[in-house]
Formats: sequence, C-alpha cells, structure tokens
Amino acid sequence: DKPKAAPPKTVADDAKRPEGDTDAEKIQRTWVAVSGERDGKELTPAQLEAFLFVIARDQFAFGPHYLPDVLATYKLDPTKTPKEIELTVLEGYRKGKAMKYLYRLDGDRLTLCFQIAADAPAPTEFATKADSGLCLVHLKHWPRDDAPKDLTAKIIAPATVASTDPELKGELVLTNKGDASVRICTLCNDNDGLSGPFGISRVPDWWKSDGPRWETSAKSVLALEPGKSYSFPFTIRRAQFKDRDAFLITGYYSVSREDFAKKLAVWRGKVEAAPLLVQVKPKEDKPPHAKPAADKSEGKAPDVIAKYKIVAEATQPAGSPILMKLIWTNTGTEPLRYWSSGGDYPGLGLTAKVTDAAGKVRELPRAGDSLTMPAAIVPLPEGVYTVEVNDGSAKVTVKDDAKMFKKREDDLHARIGKGELFAQYVIAAYLTPSLRERLLKDLSVTDSDTAWQAAQMLHGVEKLPTDVVPLLAQAMDKQMALEEARGKRYNPKETTILISYIAEMAGRIGSDEALDAVVKLTHNKMGGPSGIGALGMFKQELALKELHGFLKSTDESQRFAAATTLANRRDPAAVEELLAVIASSQTARGWRAFACLALANYPGDPRVEPAIKTVLSDGEWGDRAKQALEQLHAAQKK
Repeated sequence: DKPKAAPPKTVADDAKRPEGDTDAEKIQRTWVAVSGERDGKELTPAQLEAFLFVIARDQFAFGPHYLPDVLATYKLDPTKTPKEIELTVLEGYRKGKAMKYLYRLDGDRLTLCFQIAADAPAPTEFATKADSGLCLVHLKHWPRDDAPKDLTAKIIAPATVASTDPELKGELVLTNKGDASVRICTLCNDNDGLSGPFGISRVPDWWKSDGPRWETSAKSVLALEPGKSYSFPFTIRRAQFKDRDAFLITGYYSVSREDFAKKLAVWRGKVEAAPLLVQVKPKEDKPPHAKPAADKSEGKAPDVIAKYKIVAEATQPAGSPILMKLIWTNTGTEPLRYWSSGGDYPGLGLTAKVTDAAGKVRELPRAGDSLTMPAAIVPLPEGVYTVEVNDGSAKVTVKDDAKMFKKREDDLHARIGKGELFAQYVIAAYLTPSLRERLLKDLSVTDSDTAWQAAQMLHGVEKLPTDVVPLLAQAMDKQMALEEARGKRYNPKETTILISYIAEMAGRIGSDEALDAVVKLTHNKMGGPSGIGALGMFKQELALKELHGFLKSTDESQRFAAATTLANRRDPAAVEELLAVIASSQTARGWRAFACLALANYPGDPRVEPAIKTVLSDGEWGDRAKQALEQLHAAQKK
C-alpha cells in the first residue's frame, strides 16, 4: 500500500484571502462585530465582543470565540429580498432546529439580522424592536480594531480530520509584522482547553502554582526579527473531536504582568489568532450527521489499563508526611487520562502530561509507557503500614525517631532552597512547627530568593499563631531596610509584594500587636503601600482611622492603596479618590482599571457607571473595565 499523503494545512488568515465574485465566496470569512442592537437597544462593547462568526464553505459557527453557541450547515439565498441564510443547527443553541438569518454584504462589511430568543419569529427586515427577540449586528473582517500591529498570530492546522484519526496536530505561529525586533518568552503555561474546548493558549507569565524562576524564563526569551516567525506546536486528541461534525480551534499568546515584561524586557499584550473551523469526516459507513449507532460494547471496560507501582523508603519518621514515588504504566491501547481538580480551575479530563519548570514535557499516550510522579500522604503515628494505590502497594514502617525526623526536615528545607516544586508543596501542605519557625526566620534573610520562597509558602497558611508576630515584625523591618538599600521597585522578590505577603500574614492574625507592626510598616517611606492593603484585614478602629488618614496623603500611591482597601469595605469615603484616579489623564492605565473594579462595590452611586465606561477603550485594561461593569450590574440587580 502506498502511504497516504498528509492532509493540506489551512492557515486561518483572512487578510491574504482574495475577494470572491459571488456572495458564497465573499461570505467565507471570520467576522467580528463593530456595532449592533438587540430588542431595540444598542449593544455594549462587552456584548459586541461575543459576536464572532466563522463562515466556511460548508459550516457556519457563531458565538463567543471560546465556545460557539451555534454550529450549523447553511445555504445562501441571494435571490430573495432581503437576502437570506438558511441554517440547520448541528450543535449548540437550538440544536436540530432550522434558523433563518437576513444578510447584506458590502465590501468588507456584513450585516446580519437573526433570532436570538428561542421563541422569536424569523426576521423580515434589518431592524429590531423591544421584546422582538431579534438581534442586528454589523460586522467586519477579522482582526479586531484593537489587535496589536507589531505581533500577529495564526493557527496552522489541517482543514479536515477523520473521526478515526488518533489526533490532530497544528501550530500557533507568532510573526513579527513590525519594523523592530520583538522579544518573546517561549516557556509558556500551555493550559490548552481552559479558554474553550479547542482553545490553544500560550501564556509565559501566569502559572497555577508551579511557575519557573525568572532565570529559567529568561533562558527561553528570543528576539523575533521583523518578518520572522516562531511556532508553538499543539495536539488535539481524538476523544475531543470524534463525535463532532466540526469544531473551532482558537488561539492566543498573552503577557499581562507588567513586572514580568519589565524584568525580562519582553513584548507585553495579547494577540489572538483568527479561529480555524475544522471539519470532521465521519467513518465511511456512517452518513453525514447521522445519529451514532448504539454501542454494543456498552457495559464492557474500556481498553485503557494501567498498572501502578509504589516506591518508598522502608522506614520513615513519625510527624512527617510519608513520601513515595508512584510509577504509572499504560498497559492498554488508548491514552491514559487523569482528572485534576482544584480551587483555581475546574476539573478537566486530560491526557497524562507533565511539564517541569524547564518546560520539558512528558506524555503517557501508548502501551508500555510509564510516568513517575512524586506523592505524599498525611503523617502517620508509629507503626507498620501498607500503602496501596490501585494494584500498587508498598510496606512502610513509621518510627518515632527525632534524629530521622530532623534529617527529613533538613532535606526538605534544602530542596526548597533549590526551587524544587514538590518539596514546596509538601512543606506547605504539611507544615510542622519546626519548619514553620525555619521559614519565618528565612523571611529576614538577605537572599531574596530564599525570603520569597518562604513568603510564598507561609502566605498560603490560613492563620499563623499569635506568638509569631515578633518574627513577622522583624522580617518587615529587615526587608524594608534591604529594599531601601537596593533602591529598586520592580522585582517582586525584592520589593513590595514580598513585604505585602508578610503584612497580610500579620493581618490574618489580627491581634493588636500585629496591627502595631503593620501600622509601623505603612508609615515607613519604603513600605507604605505594601502595608496599607493589610490594614483592611484588621477589625480595630485604629486600622480604619489609619486608612482614612492615608486618603489625605500627598503620596498618590498611598491614597490609591487606601481607596481600594476601603472600597472592599464599601466605605463611601473612597469614592471621590477612585473617581479622581479614573478622570486624571496622568494616571497609569493599570490604576484606572483597578479603580473600576473597586468602584463596582458602589452600585447605588450614579457617577460610577459613566466613569467605568470611559476605561472600556483602554486596550487590554478595558477587559478589567468590562469585568467591573458586569459586577456593577449584578450588584444593582440585587
């Protein structure tokens, strides 16, 4: 048999596509909304962003780019007046139903009128009225008006995939379209699927809990010269698309943290790729869009088999978590998957994949492959135990041995000094009094990496005992002195975030002694804004008095910190300062965005909504303003 040729790759790039002669050719584009109305009311910028249409030769997708509301086949009828699009919905809103759109094409502009409410009648003209259940949108070719001009993104992937294919491979390609070099970081948190079922995201500056060090990220920074490109590969597994008729791949690259961009001198912003609509070819014996036949194997175990092996030291100390390694071997024919849950992200079914801090990836897709993961369980009292995970087991003897216990703690403390993520997790999850004291002392050391690691772990403790306040006060004094000596304010390991963490630990304790330490911090010229936020955690009258006092400070950063802190208490004294921050042309855009979020706590003040709307056009910070408006409207409804 001759090898099959690879399917042609499609680039989601409307800019290079020539204009067609017929409506059927002209309409095959990605369209974004520029204006519109629903039920007779003008759509807001936040609402317009959700109206994105991807129209291909056979498929029509509409909805927020991360999760289409409608995926349909369609047929144009340009002979009618107005012209019509007849849709048969395959997936999403109104699945199985027929819908009718009115359309009008004018160069690079498309106008659509359609039903948005389930019981609405089909439109007959390009207009909406109150309670009509209709929507009218005016669209333009991708990209959006606020898209970056220097850096662009494209999705390159096959236009079709067979439902029997094991996977679809593609690339998210960044290209420098400007005249100057652009620095990008290629070590990214690639949480594909978090921005939608087929969302490809590459984000180097935000990690759930296992972010790399600055130095590691710095090694992955490259200069993209004008006209040059860099590709991020991605893979979509069969399980995600096998039962679909089509799907949208979306993608973006984003750097939002100012400190990250400054520290590494990299490009900052968000660049989105035009979504790519991929059609799924059914099995040859299955007619298109047919209902799947009943699964005759229902009730049988799937052909996914795993064997587990536990490797652990035979003797371990009482009072310390039991440490081990779990070796997971795939003995089946399908990829192994695991479920991950947590407070930050919802649980996701994912192919087993581990990315270490250096960006190396290991997957567990096929029979015979193994994956070794470190694991820990709660400390156990003295005795002999058998630890079991599925068919894997290990016998562990726990001894009440002070020397062995100290050796374990020395080892864990040394490992966190080297930046080992698992050791950091173990200490934070099973913090012993002796390790807690070590970390508290680490807060006062000169080495910023050591102090920062200690602060990160202790900051995750819900509440420290009151007797640690002297050590926290000592650490604040020490770090303020070091900060003043350095004279820097951009590195979170060496400036305000570290001190803020220590102040917040004191705030959780909430005692008078802790308050005195934080008040002292706020009146230090180097530590002021760092401690003001922590004042809001105290219930004492003194804390409120101090916050009101900072509203009158000549230091704008102190006034802003006090205003945002008081806003969390819905204190009306903060409103004037927050409105002034938004109104001032000298204010940093980031401050304006956070002032919007703070003002959302005042739904009864008529000045708030107009002020927030002035920030909607502030580039990437406009997203925060949109979020603030949503919070404000929700509070107003209550």
